[in-house]
This record gives sequence, structure tokens and C-alpha cells, in this order.
Amino acid sequence: MVSKEPTWLVFNKNNQKLADEIDKATVKLKNDGTLENLAEKWFKVNFFKDLKYINQQNFNFQD
Repeated sequence: MVSKEPTWLVFNKNNQKLADEIDKATVKLKNDGTLENLAEKWFKVNFFKDLKYINQQNFNFQD
């Protein structure tokens, strides 16, 4: 089974502009489907979907 854990990027407090730009780019990549496509390409499963879907796909890190 696969589990999802929250992940955070930590930036120096003096780099707010960088943090904002990365947040903006991440939202764009998620909204246009790029992140899902990359997940399918490299991991053979869209891990941006819910855990029930992922585990139904019998995702295996060893493959």
C-alpha cells in the first residue's frame, strides 16, 4: 500500500519572492495537468489522485 504524507518546502524568510514564484508555478503545473502527466510517465500511477485509486492500481515501488 502507498501512503501520502504532507510535504513542505522551507525557504529562508528573506526569500519570500522565490517562495511565491514556486507556489505560483506549482499551481500552474497542477492545473494544466503537467504534474499528473509526469507522475504517470515516471511512476506509472497518478499519485495526485486519492489513495483509494492509487492502491487499486496495485502500485509497487519495486517495478
